[in-house]
Amino acid sequence: MRRLLLPLSLLAACCAALCLGAARADNWPQWRGPNYDGVSKETNVPAEWGEGKNVLWKLKMPGVGSSTPAVWGDRMFLTSADGKDLVLLCVSTAGKELWRAKLGTSDKTAKPDEGNAASPSPSTDGKHVWAFVGSGDLACYDFEG
Repeated sequence: MRRLLLPLSLLAACCAALCLGAARADNWPQWRGPNYDGVSKETNVPAEWGEGKNVLWKLKMPGVGSSTPAVWGDRMFLTSADGKDLVLLCVSTAGKELWRAKLGTSDKTAKPDEGNAASPSPSTDGKHVWAFVGSGDLACYDFEG
């Protein structure tokens, strides 16, 4: 396990679950996707969803976080608050939390019910995942945490 931590200062997971189909899709390594334009090449994806409609699974988040997930293969990475801690989560595309790592500590809220220090989105190259959160902490993990 390698970890680099440099002191620089239920919604996201549900959205990720809605975007993932049973078949493996293209990797989405960072916010706005592989081409930095927010456009997916996937076809036949649901145009609407709701309770009992086009939802494969749900995952209870430890707290508030509005990051967009980074997806590589069968793993999704996203940030969340966990009390006053800011954490990076690794979740399988089957909806199971694989690991959780503390990134920093902060209780800053940008807008009530909209953004907090866990809002920045992680990114991955398929071997490592990086997360930079609102506390100013930057971390890099391998896929095993």
